[in-house]
Amino acid sequence: MDEELEQEELPNIVPLGQRFKEAREAKDLSIDDVAATTRIPKRHLNNLETGNYADLPAPTYSMGFAKNYARVLDMDVEEVSAQLREEMDGFAPRVEEQTGFEPVDPNRSMPRWLVWGAILALIAAIVFFVFYTERSLLGAEGAEPPALSTIGPEEEAESDAADDAVVTAQRVMLMADSPVWVRITDGGETLVETELGPNNSYTVPLDAVAPMLETARPEGLRILVGRNDAPQVGPDGERVTGVSLLPPDLLRGPRAAAAGSTTVPAPRAIPPSAQPSPRPLARSARPAPPAEEPPPPPPTAAQEEAATDDAGDGGATG
Repeated sequence: MDEELEQEELPNIVPLGQRFKEAREAKDLSIDDVAATTRIPKRHLNNLETGNYADLPAPTYSMGFAKNYARVLDMDVEEVSAQLREEMDGFAPRVEEQTGFEPVDPNRSMPRWLVWGAILALIAAIVFFVFYTERSLLGAEGAEPPALSTIGPEEEAESDAADDAVVTAQRVMLMADSPVWVRITDGGETLVETELGPNNSYTVPLDAVAPMLETARPEGLRILVGRNDAPQVGPDGERVTGVSLLPPDLLRGPRAAAAGSTTVPAPRAIPPSAQPSPRPLARSARPAPPAEEPPPPPPTAAQEEAATDDAGDGGATG
């Protein structure tokens, strides 16, 4: 009532609320009709028509309500905005802006049950995602790699069948604690030829069809298949070539990795005591000369006497 009296005291000024009311009645509209058209709550429309600016929301919202009201009533929007600004500054106390947002029309807000349903669905999705992720990680970390053991000839067929089940999509990485020269080929293409050491490593491409390794120091080379250390690919100090770098071959050990490889043993010094003695050259065979018969021994006295007797007997007989 005080604000209405103060507004009436200003000469030649028709209050904005009165103009709203007269324009609405001229169009034969009720407050309910305007509220349904503009989606402005009826209490705010009543406050605009009565000039009760203290009960209106923040000036920004109040200005928006007034402009929408003016458009429905075919009033000059700019003129209405200017007059409302003057009346709110001159007659009504300034209203502090509210921290919360008051919806224009409660009917336009989302139903409460739908809001709670969306929140519960979001929580369920988050719980399912966390549970599934943890289960997948535990399954991957808990899987034990295939055991490597030394088998005899009678178990070779069974071991080969188990090795075929090894996953071949694992990554193969080569590294070394000390400088080791390596060459890796795939078919007729050389993938890399370098010297590995503590500061570098090499990962075999996953799309390599038949990668092969050549190295001079198998004992200084470390080969990882996934997270597992593969057995040494050759004897210490011997140059090996054609070692398969496929994960199943490496995990089977040197027997399978070196199936198509060629081991070139390093030359070893032979001690002098073990060196074979030279053989004498064989002489050409010559026919031996015939042996000469020794001369007969001289006759003894008895033999000469016997011979003389024999001669005398022969003459007497004659």
